[in-house]
Amino acid sequence: MKSTLLASAIVFTALTPILADINVVFEHLMTNEDNPLPILKVQQDQGPDDRFDGSWTMDSYGGLERYDANRLLLGIRENGINETDAGHDSALAAQYPDRSLIWIDQTTGAPMGVALAIGGIPLPADQDFLDAGGTERDYYFTFGVDDAGVIYTNHKNRLLRYGPDGNGGFEAPTIAYTHANDGSERWHQWRFETIKMRGSGEDTVLIAGGKTWRPNQGYREFATEDGLVFTEQSLAGFKGGGSSIVPALFGETATQEWIYGSFYPGGSNGKDTSIVRNVRDTTLEEPFAGSAYVVQKDEEIGYTALFISDAEVHPDFPYLVTYSTPSWNSMSEAIALDPPTPGWIAVHDQFYDPEAVDEDGLARLIGLHKIDVTEADELAGDASLFHGTLGELTINVLPGMRPGSAEVLWHSGIYGYGRYILDFAPKPIEITNVTRVSAEEATLSWTTESGKFYTIQVSSDLTANSWATLADGIPGAEGGVTTSAIPTSTDDTQLYVRVGIGHIYAEGFESGAEDWTTATLDSPFPDSGTTQWTLGTPAGVGPTMARSGENAYSTNLDSNYGTFSNITLTSPVIDLTTVERGTLKFWQFTDASDQEGGQLRVLNEAGDTILAESEIYNVGTGDWSEVSLSLLNFGDTQNSIVGQKVRLEFRFLSDDVDSDDGAGWYIDDLTIE
Repeated sequence: MKSTLLASAIVFTALTPILADINVVFEHLMTNEDNPLPILKVQQDQGPDDRFDGSWTMDSYGGLERYDANRLLLGIRENGINETDAGHDSALAAQYPDRSLIWIDQTTGAPMGVALAIGGIPLPADQDFLDAGGTERDYYFTFGVDDAGVIYTNHKNRLLRYGPDGNGGFEAPTIAYTHANDGSERWHQWRFETIKMRGSGEDTVLIAGGKTWRPNQGYREFATEDGLVFTEQSLAGFKGGGSSIVPALFGETATQEWIYGSFYPGGSNGKDTSIVRNVRDTTLEEPFAGSAYVVQKDEEIGYTALFISDAEVHPDFPYLVTYSTPSWNSMSEAIALDPPTPGWIAVHDQFYDPEAVDEDGLARLIGLHKIDVTEADELAGDASLFHGTLGELTINVLPGMRPGSAEVLWHSGIYGYGRYILDFAPKPIEITNVTRVSAEEATLSWTTESGKFYTIQVSSDLTANSWATLADGIPGAEGGVTTSAIPTSTDDTQLYVRVGIGHIYAEGFESGAEDWTTATLDSPFPDSGTTQWTLGTPAGVGPTMARSGENAYSTNLDSNYGTFSNITLTSPVIDLTTVERGTLKFWQFTDASDQEGGQLRVLNEAGDTILAESEIYNVGTGDWSEVSLSLLNFGDTQNSIVGQKVRLEFRFLSDDVDSDDGAGWYIDDLTIE
């Protein structure tokens, strides 16, 4: 929150400008003339077959990952040099061995030497794998890095582990996981094309999958008890590019975990891929199950979300990032794309409303970056190389980054690699003017955004407990600057004011709950008058104190509710006309029988029509608890209440039996955000 001082001498300082939403640190494509990686180049008409024996002349890559604070690692799948040719460039081949990891400068993207030479056959394959028709040389190559710098890579049906040796290098590989013959068709063609890592040691979680239609080779989760050997935990289900696992973001999904993935293109034409979000509840012993997730497109500029070959999320970055590759094989198909499509890195909101029937229900597109290459730039025969078309993303939240910011690393097998800084954090607030109007008032102006809401807090001495909220829910102005009056006093020797992102609406009932109204109703039965909504400090029968501050609203503040209660507590009009989505939250204490209790209803501006309503709140837990309700999918009725002016009505009812009457319903700290 930005602070400024209001006194005889007024001082304020503007914040520094933000980065672009997607800032390119470096991006090296095979078409770049100044590309610092000498083996990344355009090569055409290489033929369709990779022989995996050092003779293949199509360069390709297998992953870009952060290793430490200063270095990245790039996987060299094939260096594009025919090492069986007596006249080949042996010095260049030694700098970039097939199946190796290269140190990469994080600022320039330039190579800095070999980190780990893995080789085409890092360990002999199991005999049963060979007996089933498998081979030792691997068509695919990828890797992941855990939080302790341990490298994991793939080899056929196994995942290999390379621990740091303490001298800047790595130990010999050990087998972290072997997928035994499960009887599935094409088991001898097993592959792990993508590896995602989180944690270290016994807390390491690994996600790996094949990006393939082959039976039973979809995405899987692996865990370990010793940090050395892993066991399979669950099958994520999808067969395309898969993300890490993250906690659900909002609302009533607090016990859920999410994982995103794309589908292998069913027609093998690079035009028919989509996204799914798989969900599981951490309180239940159940595997992930699929749910709909539809992304917003921008066909006007060419983003159609075709052939999404990877998706990634991070627990500290609230957005989904996807890579849509240049289409594969469409050059030779009857459904050929004209012109050929480029690649795209897209950033999407994770909020998605499957009940919405129009575009408001889509996962909102909030950022795009075009990877400016197409299939036509590099062909093997009449199509781009399939394994090279696929790509992968990694998201890292680095120390010092603001919430909503992250680093994204991207690579494609044949097209290139890049590093990007994403910044979708709330825009910094700049104080533009402070004016003393009189001894009793000053005005404060600051930069705002339409659709955002702001809060003003004041303090006399900057101590932590001295800040008081002067105003909340101030809407941003379309012109970009908002001005608000600040009351002052001749007794103030100094007054500090700070402005920050606020709530759409907030009420803590500490200032008398202005414009809130109470009433009794006659339907479905007359109210007896023994119970009233009362504002004040809880005493006696319910909670020992308000949720925060001094005051809360309650059904009889110092006694149990009575019989035949039929009472309402109604908010002032809340303007949601500029709101696209949000969450209503409030804290409650409930103590009522299962035949009695309260219901939250949303009324129109006039208060004469019910727009949405929630469940009945009655039997409680003996303490304050938080209720969270989506504005787009509200309560039991699942109706959207955004885009209009509304009132909130808290309605409490009781029957004619007094033996089960309790403390009733207490409400505090209501916000919409």
